[in-house]
Amino acid sequence: MNNTWRSASVEKYDSGAPGVPAQAMIKPPRESDLYAPVRDYLVRNGYTVRGEVKSCDITAVKGDDLIVVELKRHLSTDLLVQAVQRQKLTDSVYIAVPRNQEMGYGRKWRGLLHLLRRL
Repeated sequence: MNNTWRSASVEKYDSGAPGVPAQAMIKPPRESDLYAPVRDYLVRNGYTVRGEVKSCDITAVKGDDLIVVELKRHLSTDLLVQAVQRQKLTDSVYIAVPRNQEMGYGRKWRGLLHLLRRL
């Protein structure tokens, strides 16, 4: 999927300590922040997109093809269970989570992607 959602909003964080400058702190995106880039990607690929259909964050239809996308702020086992439950509706189930900035593109992130693709 398109990675335009990767950019997180940055806000100034005041530590409150005298003489300590405010630091730029990356604020994790909300689930609603993930909706637009995922929707735009699917629309560009010819899908009709709807949000919040039968407790699915995003559903997209093109011809007979149905896609379900779950949007979450963090990768968790609860999210994986939810995605597997959505497979009762369709085989095409995706999850959209922001990449953990600390993980970057390292071995751990690539390992997680490999695991998720196998589900």
